Amino acid sequence: MARGSGYRFRYTVGPWVRVVKKAVAMEPSKPDPNIKPDVSSDDREAVGPNGFSVEGTRFLRSILQNSSEIVKIVDPDGTLKYASPAFGRVLGYDLQETLGTNILDHVHPEDLPRVLAESESALSEGGIARNVVEYRFRHKDGSWRWLESVVTNLLDEPGVGELVVNSRDVTGRKRAERALKVSEQRFKSSFQDAPVGMALVGIDGRFLQGNRALCGIVGLGEEELLTKTFADVTHPEDVAADLVNLRRMLAGDNEAHQVEKRYVQKDGHTVWAFLSASLVRDEDGEPLYFVSQIQDFTERKALGEQLRHRALHDPLTELPNRQLFVDRLMQAFRRTGRETGRKVAVLFMDLDGFKVINDSLGHRTGDLLLVVVSQRLRRCLRPEDTLARFGGDEFVVLLEEVEGPEDALRVAERIAEELRSPFVVDGRDLFVSISTGIALGDARRIRRTSCATLTRPCTGLKARAQPMRSSNRPCTSR
Repeated sequence: MARGSGYRFRYTVGPWVRVVKKAVAMEPSKPDPNIKPDVSSDDREAVGPNGFSVEGTRFLRSILQNSSEIVKIVDPDGTLKYASPAFGRVLGYDLQETLGTNILDHVHPEDLPRVLAESESALSEGGIARNVVEYRFRHKDGSWRWLESVVTNLLDEPGVGELVVNSRDVTGRKRAERALKVSEQRFKSSFQDAPVGMALVGIDGRFLQGNRALCGIVGLGEEELLTKTFADVTHPEDVAADLVNLRRMLAGDNEAHQVEKRYVQKDGHTVWAFLSASLVRDEDGEPLYFVSQIQDFTERKALGEQLRHRALHDPLTELPNRQLFVDRLMQAFRRTGRETGRKVAVLFMDLDGFKVINDSLGHRTGDLLLVVVSQRLRRCLRPEDTLARFGGDEFVVLLEEVEGPEDALRVAERIAEELRSPFVVDGRDLFVSISTGIALGDARRIRRTSCATLTRPCTGLKARAQPMRSSNRPCTSR
């Protein structure tokens, strides 16, 4: 009964090879009538007619009887002259009924030309020639078994004069190879046709393989992709984070990681993608390569940004709305609270005469007027100032780092002057004036004056801050 175990073996030059070891209990060999030992000498010294010692002959017979490999001796025309017991065990034939038959009759028709070619090659080569061939051989039950055979030409060898064929059953290996091939084909098909980008990346960062979806994401052909590293197609601001994650996986801290990152196409277009990467190691734990899945979500991210923008901006003028203005005001409060002597100014403005224009000329004209008014207001402010529209004809300005009321007054006067000239809308010259109220101070004082106004419509604006028309000097509420 055989019992198997495994170990690794390495050639003088080359990689480690896994070997399966089997121990076989050898059956006692039967006496060979051809061997007549010399009874006058020690059994170990007895020599049979074939030139082997009696003990050596028994040893060789035991090996042949118990070996899992088939040993056949055949004539050049394929006639079977001898077969070891493994022939019957593996292929199901009775040895006596197969001797004298042509073994080529049992070879699969599709494999016969290859077997004949290898046999002819072995016969044509001088000296001891060995040729290896794989083919299908018919089992006695009609099924096919894959054999791997080594044909050794011993026609010129004294005492042999035949072809020696050593065969072993490789049916299991062939089935495994076929299953592996099918699996590889399925993987290749799934890899190439996947709707998301997929890549095999070497531990040096170079692309080993990439599918069509990935080529579309990074804007490169497959051949060109294989000349690049992942850093070559990554946004410069994201490369450092990628390298950190790569080192962590190689060090064994993480086996996989997921991250949102940017890729840059050849034309400079930026693509947002979700990357999921994992590290594949060999049986000894050594890293082999990374498997990456890349899903493009540029459109979804752009849509999300649009929705966030709409949630925080006035759809007509694209100015910050009440929510965004309050958020920036709270940030300004926190900054001024940390810096002694710094103040914040808030200008509350509404257009006088707008309702008359909106009612008489229509809402379309009113909307166009609000847009051009917002454009003029922007020209009066610094880039760090915030101009917001709360709704209707109400506008609010946040001025940060104001040292005194004079800074806020200068801005208010600049706005009043800017709005003096007429607005041309649909070929008409329209005139509007503006009422402005100013709240100036630190966080605590501004809160009392403006927070109620910022959290609900400014219906009571003029009651809380003295009105200032564009033709008058502004007043301050402190």
